[in-house]
Amino acid sequence: MKPLTLFLLLFMQGTILLAADEQWQPHLSIMDAPLYKNDFKHFNYVNPDAPKGGHLRLAALGTFNTLNPYTARGIAPTSANNTFRFGFLELNEPLMVGTGAYAPSMDHKNTAYGLIAEAVAYTPGQHKLSFKLRKNARFHDQHPITTEDVEFSFHILLKQGHPNFKPILQQVERVTIEDKHIIHFQLKPSASKALPIKLSELPVLPQHYWKTRDFSLTTLTPPLLSGPYRIAKVKPGSSIVYERVRDYWGKDLPVNKGLYNFDRVTLNFYRDRHVSFQAFKNGEIDIHYEAEAKNWQTGYSFPAMQQGRIAKVNIPDNMHYGRRFFAFNLRSPLFQDRRVRKAISMLLDWEWTSKVLFHNAYTRTTSFITAHEANTPIIPDERERALLRPFQTILPEQFYTLPFELSKTRGDGNITTQRREALKLLKDAGWRYHQGQLLNRDNEPLRFTFLHYCKLADRIILPFAANLASVGIKMDFRAIDLSQYQQRIRQRDFDMVQTTVAIPFLPGEHLRSLFHSESAEIEGSQNISGIHNPAIDSLVEHALSAANETDLYTAMWALNRVLLWEHYFIPNWQGRFIRVAHWMHIQPPDRFPPYGIRLTSWWMTPTAIKQ
Repeated sequence: MKPLTLFLLLFMQGTILLAADEQWQPHLSIMDAPLYKNDFKHFNYVNPDAPKGGHLRLAALGTFNTLNPYTARGIAPTSANNTFRFGFLELNEPLMVGTGAYAPSMDHKNTAYGLIAEAVAYTPGQHKLSFKLRKNARFHDQHPITTEDVEFSFHILLKQGHPNFKPILQQVERVTIEDKHIIHFQLKPSASKALPIKLSELPVLPQHYWKTRDFSLTTLTPPLLSGPYRIAKVKPGSSIVYERVRDYWGKDLPVNKGLYNFDRVTLNFYRDRHVSFQAFKNGEIDIHYEAEAKNWQTGYSFPAMQQGRIAKVNIPDNMHYGRRFFAFNLRSPLFQDRRVRKAISMLLDWEWTSKVLFHNAYTRTTSFITAHEANTPIIPDERERALLRPFQTILPEQFYTLPFELSKTRGDGNITTQRREALKLLKDAGWRYHQGQLLNRDNEPLRFTFLHYCKLADRIILPFAANLASVGIKMDFRAIDLSQYQQRIRQRDFDMVQTTVAIPFLPGEHLRSLFHSESAEIEGSQNISGIHNPAIDSLVEHALSAANETDLYTAMWALNRVLLWEHYFIPNWQGRFIRVAHWMHIQPPDRFPPYGIRLTSWWMTPTAIKQ
């Protein structure tokens, strides 16, 4: 039997490869057996003997106006591009690491290892999840971390936290403290099977600190943390300086060995990617993440590179956790008709974009669900049909008989075929072409704005706009400040934006936040398009309650198929590598793990430290 099949059988039976009968274990896994055994010394992708010291300078694209990342108010540093890849964050330590944003594993997925919690126990038949805290865990003020802090964190995030916390935490029936170091979560029988992992990611906030402060407000006062770094200096919107905590309580844990090697880390925030790249070339920034394929090919002919003082590295990225799309705002009357959305989608000339703008560095996104796409039936099988039978009248006619395919061109800029097909769709939807414009029955033009936070996106968007103009659609491109952009996203004040859709292998309540009708009008939810579709609602529920492997696959395949055929999003592209340039006094480990990188495992050379 294949390992994946064996895992899914165990998973759906409720064993999840966790401890049974409240047997304490140092890890929690929902995917095969853990890669690292109970007595592991460090992760395979770190250098346990990495030198400590030095000052790392990084560039983040964006800004910030709060240091509280746990509410929907304000813009936290972690909102900026690449900060999660850096790994130097304003986040509180969670109970366990390996699966969440704080410190994800770089060489395997879906296993959490103890950080604040030294052990975990799960009793599936009783829906009971327990954590045992380390007795030496401390906040930076030396206050012990206890189960009261865990309970406090649970309740304040449920009541006042970002809307994304509620769908997860409300699946817990009650929280019970046994003593200062053991806490129990009684899960509701209807809880998603991924909930144990989600609860292991719970950030632990200091009760004694927050009980005298208003958690709901933005703040630029460095919050009390417990991790390897403390925030030493803040220049609002411009920079943050982190200092390594010399007496950090968890520095010798296996999950931390070989990590957090720099004494100081400065995150400098830039509004313009070209400005940050210039700072890197000038030696003001130590590591640069290259977002532009063209610049990677042509932008590095400067002295430091030619002298061998800078290295360029293509780092494999097999995670693909999150795929980019152009998202329609379905709240707009312009985009209510599926035929209009399809016509607009057809006029994105991916083949030309790939060849001319991207130097063929990317592949086209063709699916929302990475782990399921390879074995997805070409057309719905009988199991999918059964799930979708109540919704036959609202699905496209070709849904059951044809495979979904994105429009393709020859890549030479000729879109005659796409233009002809798009005009037919638009005509069928009630639009007519007149003197270079598309007009509806009230003589109103089809005009909308593509909103972005980076002006450099115009090199991609403007050719798309030109193609739309050829059929009479006017799409304006507007680049605005990142803080304004994020605010407008939250308030759903946009026509079209670029977004990232991330669906994990085993779906949890995250799936409901992305696509379910109940999340469409919740400010700050991930359903930014405003999808209201009873077929999708039903498929989300089926995926979350799947009783076996077949049911899970069937629901996810069908969901993927409906999302594609409804044209709520225009698929973008994805890269095979993370492009990183670094000055040679900063060094990475000898080998890169399969799922990207975190700069927490890098270090400064001893010679540079002494200087």
